[in-house]
Amino acid sequence: YDAAQLMPSPAVRVIHNFVDFAHFDRALSGDPVRRELGIAKDAPLVGMVGGLRDVKGTPVFLAAAARVRQSAPTARFLVVGVAPEDRPALDAAARAEGLGADTLCATGVREDIPAVLAALDVLVFPSTVPHFARPVIEAGAMAKPVIASELGGPAELVKDGATGLLVPPRDPAALAEGVLALIREPARARAMGEAGYAHAREHFDARTQVARTVAVYRELVPG
Repeated sequence: YDAAQLMPSPAVRVIHNFVDFAHFDRALSGDPVRRELGIAKDAPLVGMVGGLRDVKGTPVFLAAAARVRQSAPTARFLVVGVAPEDRPALDAAARAEGLGADTLCATGVREDIPAVLAALDVLVFPSTVPHFARPVIEAGAMAKPVIASELGGPAELVKDGATGLLVPPRDPAALAEGVLALIREPARARAMGEAGYAHAREHFDARTQVARTVAVYRELVPG
């Protein structure tokens, strides 16, 4: 998507961002994070990474969570990366949507994103502007299904109906429908996670992408 914004040229090369599969290890257990946050082991957990930012779609996520809660009262929602100064605004926005502490959990910046992703059933990336969605490829490495906005980078990274679902941006109803579909059909969600893992292995593995980057430098500076 980003390359398409440039002047067409055979010199343009696309090398996606990448993940280290030794760090993003799908064998990690999400139980410790759930215990830390007070979330039951069997509660459907849907999360996003990006703090309180409109471009990340946090308001859309909160509105969708309120809709999901009406049909799936045991579902829990997680927002990761909330800056301390943004916490009051997030709490106010959550209250406005009728989301209490029994439904929404927010954390600051975490250093254990693989463990956080391991705790999720579904990762959501409800961005409102097109940009590369690193949480999407990290979720793929952890074999987690993704629901993302159908624009720009996210639409390039998610294979709709295979590795996850694409929904219109700024559409809480569509996002909620997608979340409900996956938490009601865990077998389908797991199959999407497996497909996402295979896709991430093929396209976003660190070793492969580093080798491609080095090859470009060697081409530019031979010898």
